[in-house]
Amino acid sequence: MRLGWSFFQDRPEHTTGVDFEPCGYFRKRNWFKDTDALIVIGPQRPQPPSEQVYRSALTWAVACFDHEHQLMWQVWGLMGGIGFADENVLKFADPAIRKQMVPIILQARYAEAEAAHAIGRTLAI
Repeated sequence: MRLGWSFFQDRPEHTTGVDFEPCGYFRKRNWFKDTDALIVIGPQRPQPPSEQVYRSALTWAVACFDHEHQLMWQVWGLMGGIGFADENVLKFADPAIRKQMVPIILQARYAEAEAAHAIGRTLAI
């Protein structure tokens, strides 16, 4: 699999069999047969062992899930702590509290997407 960026990746004639990462890089399996030229910048390094690649991607996924978990504790904190006491539930209905939750939930959504993406990349290798 090849991961990278190309000046031509937005042209339809260059996107057959190409997927894109959230950061904008392309990802292509069985890339060599479709490649006219390749430029590699920097010294050539040996390919890391597959186990190292898998472990790295899964470690990143775990870190993302942990971050998401911490964000949910922040949401609970806005409501006065974990639990379903009437006073906590009423805080959840307060527009000011809900407005504070929005950026936290958006961060959690991003962390979840990053974790899922890391797992997906691991499975695609």
